[in-house]
Amino acid sequence: MPISLLGRLGFRFRILYISDGHPAARILIPIFREIKYCEYSERKPTSLESKVFTKLLSLFGRIPFLFAVPLGGDGSARYECAPQERKRILLHTHLDGHHGWKGAVAKIWALENWIELCRSLDKLQFEVFILEWDSSSFDALTSACPYLKDGRKGSDVETMRSFEFYDCLFSVDSWSKYVAAWYRIPQVVVVPDLRTGYCGFEEISPDEFARWWFHGIIHHKGVIVIGLEKAGDTYSYTLPSMNDLEVNVALEKILDVLR
Repeated sequence: MPISLLGRLGFRFRILYISDGHPAARILIPIFREIKYCEYSERKPTSLESKVFTKLLSLFGRIPFLFAVPLGGDGSARYECAPQERKRILLHTHLDGHHGWKGAVAKIWALENWIELCRSLDKLQFEVFILEWDSSSFDALTSACPYLKDGRKGSDVETMRSFEFYDCLFSVDSWSKYVAAWYRIPQVVVVPDLRTGYCGFEEISPDEFARWWFHGIIHHKGVIVIGLEKAGDTYSYTLPSMNDLEVNVALEKILDVLR
């Protein structure tokens, strides 16, 4: 929904979210509280709120566009860095599984693959940054590739604001794809078949996944999706698991999206 536009016109929004102990809650709730024109409340919606939300979802769901979320501030802050001589790429490595939940094995690509990709990008003169919250994985990556730079900032919101600093994002399907889309950053998103190895997605079809989780992203210029492809009117998963992704294919797609 175009929160920024409607907010400037005087509209206000309420974000309702029941965490139920989901590991994403510790990240989402602080972000909810930073969104301008919005108020966060941990409760279920009333019947009237549900009806209003359904109507708005139907209206804006017809627009194949992802509206940027206003994350407070004036959006003008730039992170200090040396004059840019090399393209900056951010890798969301996801070796923590999912917000520290190691049971989400579907999104974990072997550490040695990330190391090989980082070394290949460095040889091609990319400046490589990583988003990784598992400390042992972060240490292993930076030990093998000491030129890697930490993409994490003081808070998750500050990390999101820093995305304008990058030239490209490579990620295993996650929240970072939305932020890259807000800033119109070229990106490559890997989507393994989440119906195995990822709780809650067993019954979600590829069509439903593409329609809801990639609304305003898939098939847009500057976006390449590996593993979720459309044939005719339907989508299908084409990457059974992260183990089936070859490093040279990932590198090729990164170079393609930057051309």
